[in-house]
Amino acid sequence: MSIKERLWELSEQAADNVTQLTGHMQVSDAESELSRLVDLDPCREELHEALRSAGCKGEIRKLGERHRPKWNQDGSFAFNPRDIWKLGGGLWVRAELATRVDGIATARQSTRNRGQVDSADDRLQQYMAERQEAFRLNPEIVTFGDLERIHFGYTGGSDGGPDRDVDQA
Repeated sequence: MSIKERLWELSEQAADNVTQLTGHMQVSDAESELSRLVDLDPCREELHEALRSAGCKGEIRKLGERHRPKWNQDGSFAFNPRDIWKLGGGLWVRAELATRVDGIATARQSTRNRGQVDSADDRLQQYMAERQEAFRLNPEIVTFGDLERIHFGYTGGSDGGPDRDVDQA
C-alpha cells in the first residue's frame, strides 16, 4: 500500500472515529484524530513527510485566500498592493506588480471558476431536488443513508479511494 493510500485510510478512520451519532463531526477533531493515528502508525515517518508537504500546500492556499481581492462596503474594488491575483495553472501575482495581461488572465480565471462553481451547484441542486421528492414519496424514510439504500439502490460501493475524481468547486 502506498503512503498516499495509507493516508487516505487513516483520514477515513479519523473521520469515522470522531463522527457523532447524528453524523456530524468537527473538522478540528478529525484533524487531531488523524494526527494521533499517524503518530501511532508504523509508517509514521513517511506519513509525517507526506503531511508536511500537504500542510505546506494548505498554508499557501490559506495565504491566497487571505490576500484575495476584496470589495469595499459601497461595492467598489478595494485595491491592496499585497493582494494575490490567481492567474490559473497555479500561477499567482501580487496586485502591486500585476500587468494588464495579468488582469486579463485573472478575469478569465474568475470566469472559469464561476462556471465550475455554477455547474457543481446545478448538479447539487438537481440531486437535492430528486432526493426531496423521494422523501416526500417515502415519508417513513428519515435519513439520506436510508433513502439512498432503500429508494435509490445504494449498496455500499466504493468510497472513491484516494484518487477519487471530485469537483474542486
